[in-house]
Amino acid sequence: MASKSNVIRARQPASIFPLRISGNGRYLTDYQGNPLLLMGDAGWSAAVQLSRSQMEKYLTHRQGQGINTVLLSLIEHKFSSQSPAYKNANGDAPFTTMSPVAWTNITEAYWAEVDYFVNACKSRNIVVIANPIYRGIAGTPDEGWQVETDAATDSDLDSYGQTLGNRYTQGNIIWCAGGDNAGNTTQRDKQYKVFSGIRKRSKQALITGHPARTEDTFSFWTGYDGFALNTIYTRPTVAGAEYGAAATAYAKSPTTPFVNLEGWYENENSVSAIQLRRQPIASILAGACGFIHGNNPIWGFGEPNANGGAGPAASLASGLSTNGYTWAAQTAQFFRNVQWWLLQPKTDTSLVTTALGSDEARVIPARASDGSFAMIYTPTVDFTVDMTNFVAPSVRGRWYDPAAGTYAASAGSPYSNSGTQAFAAPGERILVLDGAA
Repeated sequence: MASKSNVIRARQPASIFPLRISGNGRYLTDYQGNPLLLMGDAGWSAAVQLSRSQMEKYLTHRQGQGINTVLLSLIEHKFSSQSPAYKNANGDAPFTTMSPVAWTNITEAYWAEVDYFVNACKSRNIVVIANPIYRGIAGTPDEGWQVETDAATDSDLDSYGQTLGNRYTQGNIIWCAGGDNAGNTTQRDKQYKVFSGIRKRSKQALITGHPARTEDTFSFWTGYDGFALNTIYTRPTVAGAEYGAAATAYAKSPTTPFVNLEGWYENENSVSAIQLRRQPIASILAGACGFIHGNNPIWGFGEPNANGGAGPAASLASGLSTNGYTWAAQTAQFFRNVQWWLLQPKTDTSLVTTALGSDEARVIPARASDGSFAMIYTPTVDFTVDMTNFVAPSVRGRWYDPAAGTYAASAGSPYSNSGTQAFAAPGERILVLDGAA
């Protein structure tokens, strides 16, 4: 028998949970108050599509990429390979009766698999943005639970929420209302019975929402107790509009942290490489504290209704290491290497003195509140900077290439912190200006 000294045990990272809201209301922190930048993945159908070994493969890979958040439907209505679609990979339904839904009687075997996924996330310090009643796009009742939720009694939904609140106390869940559709006021009141039930058992639970495209959560859920995180949904018809959505959310009063919960997904809608790269960059420079990347077939893990039907094994084999995830991982590391939480969007001429432009041609500047550094995203546009923004007398300039994940010195660097300085963009880049030697 091996002695204890010879036994090697895998170390789990120290838990960062529960999450909290920063004192200035701009971002999330871990339980010790350290700022937490969310870089996530849309894993909507993981609870029903993946076996436990597949869950481990998926989450281990995401953890290695620096992805620390997963967007998840706790119960699925359409997007799975099972028949009926609400069953998980083992053939278990979430409730003992499904027509009508027995909201007060869960099926233990089904929820044990959800438990496994949530706990596997927690062990890796991964946040789960969990939707317990995804509604589906308005006018498509087969996608989600809007019909069943609207028909349920308030007491049954409250009971379901209390069950969830009792069961999920790990601290790594942010609860999510709506789901491509906030619903009208009556429907939101009905949905909220689930979340108020959760908070009866988990009083510090954080809640956010997922409304329709071009909308933000706090346009609908302001005033509902527990909604502490705003989200934006940037799949508009105008490319580059994530900046405008983020700027609007940043300016809301009272100040509330927000994430870009959904943009254009990789391998859908002919989205371009530069669009995929710009979405998280523009969101964070405009004030977001996170971004959720999406990929087809990963979001449904190869289910047949919108993800090709190849199944989870094939989707995991082909979809874990795409260009989109490489860029998301690089972007996360790029921002985590600096005090990103100090960044303040600069939409006037106080930092960039030339025209910022609009949509895909927009220059997006942000400056640290203490004047220690600034970041300016440009698609290809040249611009001029007021160098008096920086406290250090000597200012280093570097171009970061978000496609390659590399830096190159800016011509003429370092610069004086006086006057203005013109910069000729060498392509799609982020100019990083700081006082480093």
